[in-house]
Amino acid sequence: MTKKKISRFIAILVLAILTHVHASAQFKPHHTPRSKVQKELGGFVNLGEALNQIQNGQRAANQIITTPHARDIIRSEFGVPLSIELARLNADLPQLNPEIAVMALLESQAGILQILQPTSELELIKVTEDIEGFRHFRYRQVYAGVPIHNSGLLVHGDMSRINSINGRWFPTTHIDVSGPFISNNAVEDIIRNETGLKVLSASQLALVGGVQTEIEMRIYRPSTGKAVMVYHATVHPSVAEHVNMLINASDGTVLESVSAICEMTHGAEGSVRVVIPTPEAVETSSAAVMNVSGADGIAVLDGDVVANDQDLNGNSRSLHCYQMGSDFFMVDISRPMYNAGQSNLPNEPAGAVWTVDADGMSPQNQNFEISHVHSTNNKWNPLEVSAHWNGAKAYEYFTITFGRNSINGNGGTIISVIDVKDSDGAEMDNAFWNGYAMFYGNGNTAFSSPLARSLDVAGHEMSHGVIQNTANLEYAGQSGAMNESFADIFGAMIDRDDWLMGEEVVNPAIFPSGALRNLENPNNGGNQFGDNGWQPKHMNEFVQLPNTPQGDNGGVHVNSGIPNRAYYLFATDVGKDVAEKVYYRALSTYLVRSSQFVDLRIAVIKAAGDIHGTQSSVVQSARDAFAGVGILGDEGGDYEEDIEMNPGDAFLLVADNNLNDLFIVDPLSGESFELDVPPPFSKPSISDDGTAAVYVDQNGFLKAILFNWSQGTLDYEVIDIENSPQPIWRNISISKDGSKIAFLTDNLDNLLYVFDFTSQTQEVFELYNPTTGSGGAVTGGVEYAEAMEWDYSGQKIVYDAFNVIPGNFGNDIEYWDIGFLRAWDNGSNDFGTGQVQKLFTSLPENVSVGNPSFSKNSPHILAFDFLEIDDNFGNPILNWAILTANTQSGRVELLFNNDVVGFPNYSAEDDLVIFDTKDPADPSQLVIGAIDTDSDDIMLPVDGSARVYINGARYGTWFQTGVRDLTSAALRVAHVESIDIWPNPVNDLLNMELNEQPDSDAMIRIFNMAGSEVLTFFAGHGQFQHQINVSGLTQGLYTVEVSFNGKAHVGKFVKVR
Repeated sequence: MTKKKISRFIAILVLAILTHVHASAQFKPHHTPRSKVQKELGGFVNLGEALNQIQNGQRAANQIITTPHARDIIRSEFGVPLSIELARLNADLPQLNPEIAVMALLESQAGILQILQPTSELELIKVTEDIEGFRHFRYRQVYAGVPIHNSGLLVHGDMSRINSINGRWFPTTHIDVSGPFISNNAVEDIIRNETGLKVLSASQLALVGGVQTEIEMRIYRPSTGKAVMVYHATVHPSVAEHVNMLINASDGTVLESVSAICEMTHGAEGSVRVVIPTPEAVETSSAAVMNVSGADGIAVLDGDVVANDQDLNGNSRSLHCYQMGSDFFMVDISRPMYNAGQSNLPNEPAGAVWTVDADGMSPQNQNFEISHVHSTNNKWNPLEVSAHWNGAKAYEYFTITFGRNSINGNGGTIISVIDVKDSDGAEMDNAFWNGYAMFYGNGNTAFSSPLARSLDVAGHEMSHGVIQNTANLEYAGQSGAMNESFADIFGAMIDRDDWLMGEEVVNPAIFPSGALRNLENPNNGGNQFGDNGWQPKHMNEFVQLPNTPQGDNGGVHVNSGIPNRAYYLFATDVGKDVAEKVYYRALSTYLVRSSQFVDLRIAVIKAAGDIHGTQSSVVQSARDAFAGVGILGDEGGDYEEDIEMNPGDAFLLVADNNLNDLFIVDPLSGESFELDVPPPFSKPSISDDGTAAVYVDQNGFLKAILFNWSQGTLDYEVIDIENSPQPIWRNISISKDGSKIAFLTDNLDNLLYVFDFTSQTQEVFELYNPTTGSGGAVTGGVEYAEAMEWDYSGQKIVYDAFNVIPGNFGNDIEYWDIGFLRAWDNGSNDFGTGQVQKLFTSLPENVSVGNPSFSKNSPHILAFDFLEIDDNFGNPILNWAILTANTQSGRVELLFNNDVVGFPNYSAEDDLVIFDTKDPADPSQLVIGAIDTDSDDIMLPVDGSARVYINGARYGTWFQTGVRDLTSAALRVAHVESIDIWPNPVNDLLNMELNEQPDSDAMIRIFNMAGSEVLTFFAGHGQFQHQINVSGLTQGLYTVEVSFNGKAHVGKFVKVR
């Protein structure tokens, strides 16, 4: 892939940085799914205790504990396997090209397969490769060169090892293939008599793929009886027919004759009538394109048409729709973003405004599908009109006002889904944007009308898509309140006749003011927090809430009233036309994921200065507006701080090409040391200090290699992590501090397991795709996770996952993406909420990302694999690359154009990135490559520095043997309590008080958001009340910890200037 081409994709990969469960106005909560029913596990050893034992000589080094495990086999009615699970089979494949390697293993399993000679009885048809580096080999079964009807076998594996075999095949068939058989002419006569075959013209042949009849000799295995030699015929008797036939090759008997045409229901309300032209119609058509009959009998061309109908408010709206023959669809292709070359209308429009119907189903349920909003007379009901109008108005607003090319900035189709229900079948009292489409409920309790009736509610939700694709503000605390505020602001500007939100749809019995929110007066008719519709309008009313779904993610829907009021003050002073452009620039240019209210003030002031001059009245109006709501300060927070570098020696843990062995490599000397451990199935994960590496072996067991570096030598032991080992695992990751593990079963499901060694407890989290619904509305689509890595705080797990979005027209959408799971909470020292955030809120078509890995010293930087699939007329071309991303700023860079999945990993000093790549001398083999990073910017490569780093190796992970502070010591204490802090926010002097009297000297430590310690000092014991001068700190969010006697009292405060 060229650098120019991939830059096009980088420009549209806008990050959903950390928490992104964007929510709309105070709609009905949807709780984050989190399983409380946990899998029966084998119990876990204490890695810390085991490590102490090996370091103290209490356990023998190099002790390997293994348990044999048989293959899992499911058999068909013929007694042959339908599925063979080989993930736990220790198979040494020869170092050959993949096709030869696969066939070698199939030969070794001939007895189980009941295929006597796989080399001659299996023909390779196709090989594909997915985002995780796994290849899939498709075979058809033959005997004596003759294909066996409806028989096929699939083999799945990585570059050197097979995981599983499945399909439908038969035991080796013994049959005389020499005849005598009826002639081809006799077969053609039988086909003609059976089907009424007519010879098609050249133009008609073009409509059936160019070939009218295909005949092939096959072996047919009926469910009962002996195998039969047959002719298989694929026939198009006419343009409108497609028939598959089986004809006995010995006597001409027709054994099967089956139509391959899908018979769609004709004339049903809301269905699409498909009309296939007769041969005569094709022959007489003189138009370059196919003509179909319009409603008035006049021949019309397919294309854009205008409809006029009333919306839910009784207003007449002019809409653009798409006409296809006598059918009309709510697909607007009239916009400049429309891409005809990438569209397949009406099912796959590119760059359109498209309204579809959920038909009363819920996106939370597995049976969810969408269908076309369709008409035969270009007339539409008010719900359909409102939703389609809203999508068009949102597009027009962002395009005309800001020059933005659709919601995602890259001409992406704007999809609206109507008639969406809750998972229990009730009317959905909500509306949300799921990162890809707009979903409308019909109202239930809080809303008395379908939510599509409200343009500002729709504008709010679709604006979340813009926020996601620009600053992508973290959906928690002040950042989340800003996220909500920007959505309110743009929603109010799309429907700019007042400062109210949702006034057309709210139930006045629930919201006495008659509006959901009020930007002019956020108190909105209420008196205090808890009154429906009430929000604070000044920082002196700021509400402290926990960052949980029950706490509204830290009050994102509550405290958004403060920046809402700031915008109202600014816009009424300078005018809406000026204000909206300043705010859009602030959002798209200056804000990052973790920005706080003070950063919003600074961003708006900077944006105003950019457009109107730093000494302009617009800048002063911005200062006055924020001062009017109590948001002060001129220095923002730094949310891209590094952590100290690990001071220990650096090594690499790598596997050989065939995943038979693991090695420790010294990058300075180049020496490698083979470990006497079970062969790996998964890429090993290692703690930050290099004392524990965990992986799943090829038998499916969880293994830990415990290293003792204290003597400066390679001293290690391998143990089973489970007390009662189970061969059911697929992948595992250990936290940086070694206190927790995350792991996946070999069931391809959306569950992720976490175990805490300290408390010896576990939790099961259900992965999902977050949306913008209030309270954490979610959709399905996550099939299973694969790669995992813990962040440096020990609270979040970054993972990649395979997703499927089903549809009842066109193909399902399949892709890999990267998410963040809140698995642990340091404040409560307990499992996290299970909240999911996405790195990218939406990906371009045919693009996937995966295998994320953090920089060693910059917690906000990731390296990951990128895959773009070019269709190439049905012969897919895989374009691999390694990208880097800044999860704070949203910046994405190209590091290296690769030729396989890379599994990238930063070095100890972040001065280079290692990755899997093909051996230039032998492309059938892998090597670990490396590329230097820029000394001033580790996201960028040093041109010309890519090279082979380790021959014959893969799965490289860099680690160090030293100890460093990763985050607050609250991670390492057993008991955590809160501390009273005031004032908060604080300018200079911070007061702290404990209810408990320390009986020993207390240590006070302050940490910034990156977990770095910025202040440390001791306080005396006895009654604890202390005052700290924090005037030297920059603006931002800080954690203060007071610890004594194994306890920690933790609180948070915001430094504002």
